Amino acid sequence: MANTIEVIVPVNDNIQYTQKKTVVQVVDEVGLQAAETEFLNGALAGTVVASKAAVYDAAGKTYHSSASPAAAGNSVANATAMTAQYNTVTGADGTKGVLLPIAAADEIVTVVNTDATNALKVYAITGSQINALGSTVAYSVTPGQTATFVGRSSTLWYTAAATDTITGLTASAAELNFNDTALVGTAVASKTAVLGANKNLDTLSIDPAGFKSDGVVVSPIKWVDVTVTAALLDAAGTAPVIAGVAGDQYKIRDVILVGGGTNYGAGGDRLISLTDGTTVWTTIANADIETAPAASLRLGDVKVPFLTGTSDTASASAAAIRFQYSGGTVDHGGVGSIKFAVCLEKVA
Repeated sequence: MANTIEVIVPVNDNIQYTQKKTVVQVVDEVGLQAAETEFLNGALAGTVVASKAAVYDAAGKTYHSSASPAAAGNSVANATAMTAQYNTVTGADGTKGVLLPIAAADEIVTVVNTDATNALKVYAITGSQINALGSTVAYSVTPGQTATFVGRSSTLWYTAAATDTITGLTASAAELNFNDTALVGTAVASKTAVLGANKNLDTLSIDPAGFKSDGVVVSPIKWVDVTVTAALLDAAGTAPVIAGVAGDQYKIRDVILVGGGTNYGAGGDRLISLTDGTTVWTTIANADIETAPAASLRLGDVKVPFLTGTSDTASASAAAIRFQYSGGTVDHGGVGSIKFAVCLEKVA
């Protein structure tokens, strides 16, 4: 018999039999109307079919309409119209947008802004609105985020705030990105400075013109310890104090010849100068390096003399400051070591 199915009919707890019935008989017995059974006709497992029953697939899922429209235009009049329930939108540039369908109560449309940099404009059709924005006013979906729009009436869509917003947050994405790749205790160019466990930063470069205390410009000061050996200076060598960097200039504010060094080798006739190749700030005589002072001596001592006209002279831009031999012609045979402490003020 056409369109029949076998059903099990129980007689009692121990007896039952199989009976063939038509589909119409079974439907009638369970109380379904013919129009209701039509919802099953054409339904597909796991795929939503318009005006048909939704049937989950073997994995317990159903699939809704989806599309990947490209944003366009700059207003409700020329934005790309969306027709699917799920929309992964491309091409957002902060101006281009997409258009929601005509609103209906409980209708849901999901919009994903696939652009990681720019906001996406979402419009309701003219005469409708999103939240309380007003007709033709766009809702912005932030870069890389998702917004779900829920219809509440034929003229109103609701959506929640973007998922990357925080109550009370006023910082922009660009401002928050100053924290991206910042390192604890290490200064990173154009990033937030994060102090280390000991409230330290490894290196911090400050523009002298911008470092102020009570409105007064305060120049950065640093002390550099330098061990000046004959082995470094012989054969036209140098003992570096600070390397030359483009635009940097320093003034020498103090020099200490640290007592207790090792005498330079006898027989040489060299002097030691502190210089940048243009200015000489002090020169130590040959006799005072071949007999190293036992006590520490400051700049201005007869053995660490001020030189006329150089005490307030800045180094040449980008010039390295160093100790090197000056005067005489005979080196000291690699013998001898004297330590200096040099105070530098960064003035540019």
